[in-house]
Amino acid sequence: MCVILCTEINGKQILAKNRDRNYKPIIEIIHEIINGIEVAYIKDKKSGWIEGMNENGFGLVNSTLSILDGKINRTRLSKKKNLIFKALTEKHIGKNFYDIINNPKNNYTLEGHTILFYDNQLIHFENNKKNEFVAEKIKNDNVYSNYGVNLKKEGFTTCNKGMSAFLRANIVKEELKHHKINTIDDLANLMNTNYKNINPRFHPYRSKQYSRKKNRGSPSNFNVSTTGQIIFNMTDLILTYYTDINNSKMVKYINRLPSDYTPKIRIIIKETEKQIKNPKKIFTKKYLNDVEERFDCSKTKKNIHKNFKNKTLKNR
Repeated sequence: MCVILCTEINGKQILAKNRDRNYKPIIEIIHEIINGIEVAYIKDKKSGWIEGMNENGFGLVNSTLSILDGKINRTRLSKKKNLIFKALTEKHIGKNFYDIINNPKNNYTLEGHTILFYDNQLIHFENNKKNEFVAEKIKNDNVYSNYGVNLKKEGFTTCNKGMSAFLRANIVKEELKHHKINTIDDLANLMNTNYKNINPRFHPYRSKQYSRKKNRGSPSNFNVSTTGQIIFNMTDLILTYYTDINNSKMVKYINRLPSDYTPKIRIIIKETEKQIKNPKKIFTKKYLNDVEERFDCSKTKKNIHKNFKNKTLKNR
């Protein structure tokens, strides 16, 4: 489960993502020229998932809505059927993206929330496994997680999983409203904040180790962690990847560019981990209670305050 967003930093167009997995991924950042186009993309070796940008200022990030038996669908993707890979490697794909998705003869893989940037436009695609979709132009500071916005029945919509998806997106929206972001690191930190009045399962940046520590005695395994943060500066063509040192197995930069070629895209790789110092409060108690009621978690006797110390609740 992931959180994606679009925003601006000092007039630069930014796409960003916290990427969550229930395994430790091996990540390849591949930099190459395909069809005469310089591309840089992030590939998960296990799932085959790809996200990236190209030299023409086309880039995209995605957050899934595909749920199988209560879990995220992690079907392995091939490049031949991967619409994201196709989009990055064709000169005019951005203008034809709508038609490609809508053409039943094109058996390409894409679903969930996708934010595209091309030709100085931000486009939000939301589609499901049946390829029912909504395409719309959006503005900056839009945030999406793993619940449907236009396709309201898609993704996680009930109880703790639904509440997690809802809160992770809305926490980031709230932070964007109230903080001036000056650097890429500022944005990465904003998406990796610790909150004292919300269960860490529902934070935008999650660590299974920290969630288990704060939820001792709970029967749940809490296997999902944020394994990395992806930030694309689409204006200056900079791909920055923050790999989580505790929940990611390896990140490897693969440079396939010609030796005499001067790249247009810059690659930056950094390390990070779940921030646990200086936790802060966000949202009012009434707001959190309303969210809890909305997702019917009282029926399962679970709520966002469970297993927290009494003094934490008293001091709110």
